[in-house]
Amino acid sequence: MVLVGRDAELAFVFDLLRRSSAAGEALVLAGDPGVGKTALLQEVAREARTSGARVVRGVGSEVSDISLSSLTPAVMPLMAYAGELADAHREAISIAAGLTDGRLARPAVVGQALLMLLMAAATDSQVLFLVDDAQWLDPYSGEVLRFLAQRVGGGRVGIVAAARTPAVESVNLPGIPRLDIAALNTEAAESLIRSRFPNLADRVVRRVVIEAQGNPLALLELPPALSGPQRAAVEALPSILPMSERLQAVFASRIAQLPEQTRELLLLAALDGTSDLMVLAAASTSADVLKDLGPAERDRLVQVDNERHRIDFRHPLTRSAVIELSTAAQRRAAHAALARALAEQPLRRAPHLAASVDKPDEEVAGQLESCAQHLAHRGEATSAVTALTRAADLSPHAADRSRRLARAAFIGSDMAWQFNAMAELLDQTRDTQLDPGSALLLAAAAAVIMANGDYDFEATHRLLVAAIEAHAGDYDTSSEGLRAAVGSLTMLCIFAGKPNLWPACVAALGRMSPEPPLGLRLQAMTQFDPARTAHAALDELDRAIVALNDQVDPEELLRIPTAAVYVDRLAGCRDALRRQIADTGGSGATARIAVARMNLWVDAFGSGRWDEAQQLAQDGLDECIAAGAGLYAQISGFQLAMLAAARGDHSETARLTDELIAWGSARGARLGQVFAWHARTVDALGRGDVEEAYQYAAAISAPGTFPPYEATALWVCFDLVVAAALSGRLDAAKAHVAAIEAARLGELSPRLMLLACGAAGVAASDEGAARAAFERALAVGAADRWPFEKARVQLAYGRRLARAGARLEARAVLQAAHATFDKLGARPWVALALRELRVVRSGPSAPGPDAVAGLTAQELQIAQLAAQGYSNKEIGARLHLSHRTVSTHLYRLFPKLGVTARAGLRDALTKERKD
Repeated sequence: MVLVGRDAELAFVFDLLRRSSAAGEALVLAGDPGVGKTALLQEVAREARTSGARVVRGVGSEVSDISLSSLTPAVMPLMAYAGELADAHREAISIAAGLTDGRLARPAVVGQALLMLLMAAATDSQVLFLVDDAQWLDPYSGEVLRFLAQRVGGGRVGIVAAARTPAVESVNLPGIPRLDIAALNTEAAESLIRSRFPNLADRVVRRVVIEAQGNPLALLELPPALSGPQRAAVEALPSILPMSERLQAVFASRIAQLPEQTRELLLLAALDGTSDLMVLAAASTSADVLKDLGPAERDRLVQVDNERHRIDFRHPLTRSAVIELSTAAQRRAAHAALARALAEQPLRRAPHLAASVDKPDEEVAGQLESCAQHLAHRGEATSAVTALTRAADLSPHAADRSRRLARAAFIGSDMAWQFNAMAELLDQTRDTQLDPGSALLLAAAAAVIMANGDYDFEATHRLLVAAIEAHAGDYDTSSEGLRAAVGSLTMLCIFAGKPNLWPACVAALGRMSPEPPLGLRLQAMTQFDPARTAHAALDELDRAIVALNDQVDPEELLRIPTAAVYVDRLAGCRDALRRQIADTGGSGATARIAVARMNLWVDAFGSGRWDEAQQLAQDGLDECIAAGAGLYAQISGFQLAMLAAARGDHSETARLTDELIAWGSARGARLGQVFAWHARTVDALGRGDVEEAYQYAAAISAPGTFPPYEATALWVCFDLVVAAALSGRLDAAKAHVAAIEAARLGELSPRLMLLACGAAGVAASDEGAARAAFERALAVGAADRWPFEKARVQLAYGRRLARAGARLEARAVLQAAHATFDKLGARPWVALALRELRVVRSGPSAPGPDAVAGLTAQELQIAQLAAQGYSNKEIGARLHLSHRTVSTHLYRLFPKLGVTARAGLRDALTKERKD
């Protein structure tokens, strides 16, 4: 067995083992229960046996006070050397070991006899004497051990005793070196738990590491006490983790020995969980809280800070053990006492009040429901679900029970991603008559669960639309159920990406009175059809972003940054998004964290912080997979695919986009396919396969159009123009530039202005117009905030300048692009920039007299056929090549002939013949 994180401790003990082979030495290992003292003893015993040493062992016991009983297991193997002892010593050790009857000698006499046995055995080989749980040695054994440890220096005997902190002081081995065994650090703790439980979900690993606080026994015993769904993070973890019997025994043994009043106070402190001594004093029957906490404080179970009025458990598992040692009646009484003490604090009082009753009680259920509403508004999803399900259990009437379960199901699925558990809640409400708002909540919860599972999106859409249309309410925006249903419908329409599904969503938004919530309204204007409707939202969105730091509504915190995505305003949301991730770590607001991380990715990728973006996307994907959030996993998959494409990892791009297409095709979710096409467009452009790039970009947005409900068209507008122009489709490129200008995309953000002007430069027929457009693009004030986009515009500009013969200008622009690509790690784009720089350095861009002669035979054939108007597929069919290979050859031969598109091929080849 390899001990994780114990290299330093093992080295120390092994060094003692080596030294004691020449001269005896003793050592005390001290540490908390479960910290690994026994494991260290086992490892040093293995090492000793490997080196040929003899190992004898004793162990202390809580339940035995028979003289020398703790050391008898070590004495018995040594009795083979009893013949070498004087009669008096042989008799003393035999009586002490229970081999003969007689009067027990003083510990010093038995100690002398045992020391002589050890020395005799050491003449044959080194002897290692190990004593575990020395804090429980019977008093007689303790005296004998002390005698041995102080006199062992004369022979080849090593003694290592292990004892718990703080009880190690009772072992009383003055002058003997002591090695304190500390808790494992976080890295070692994670390594240990992952080596033993490789399938444990990441967030469960993190929770166990926090609870165990580096205690190896706790790290290994906590996971098996969890259910399968809890270990997979499919089901939420309880606030207090259950303990195995072995772990409970370790932490409970010291608690059981405390006075009854002390145990009562510890139970109150454990159930309250706030460390507030004032609450403890108000809830307890103790006349002197500090005095009654004294025994626990002296035993280092708790730490009391009277100045700050706090009590803290030194280890979280002590708190768990206190609770598990109590009876149900004791816990109910303690919760009732805490509820009385917290009468003026409703949020803190409600859970204790709920735990203090064991039969339906509408008053308590109502207080819990009110508490849950506040918790959900603060983003504390797990706590809200717990409060609502408990409220449902305490509801005397079926309708109230179902209403509370419906709210719990929506919060648990939409915010906490507890899909399996929430599906079970839905089943519990199946045959109950629900009020209109609760019916919508239930439908919204079902839609979220289905969308993240294997259901067809159109079927899920029909279910939700039917629920909204059957709604008997007045479409008041304040209705939680209506907001939930319309928000879920919006999500379904975005992912389905089908025009026929959108009218129902637009109609539902239009019926909300007085108007939809701010975040939902802004999201509709900037994501549904941004080319036409986003302009009108910009001023209000900018104000909402400025106010984001003061925003507390979880719905708005999720939707306002999302509304900023396609109009490039996420930089203003950066602090708020990071705070969401930091502030909601233990709240169960999984969706909020995930969406915040995904929005931060857009900002990081656009800003050129690609390493940060990689980590954000990978963390997001891991979180989604662990939670079973299949729908949101596609966003993280797309983000990883975009990074792979930009960095030139073609095989990884292909793998990730294949998965996106498979997922989208199986569920009728076009956005999965659009994600894949976008990443493949970037990948193909980087490889120089402009034909493939055009096909993918045009599949998202046909040249000259910005289809309604296709927001990704904004992200590929420049890609489409570049791919069209370089593949000889100049008319298509011009048409799309016209569409960009008609939609006034450049007015939406500096990034889109950069791309709009860059696209105009690429498609311009006139060199002066092209130069002016590119200069306008690079003059955009905030262009540096999007380094990859700016460098790609520079690359296109440099290519155009080179073909026009402006070599010095081209070189400067291309060098700037190359430097940016290199800094980003955009390997294929580095190669593209270098290739254009070579064209610039090789001479004038106009073809020389031997330009055609510089083509290979295959390149010449392709050029001639392309000049005659044949498409890439037609050329491929004639030459038995794929259309992608044809596209690549054309892209590479254009610079050789001094042309930028197919339209220039005929003149270039004709000029060659005339020359």
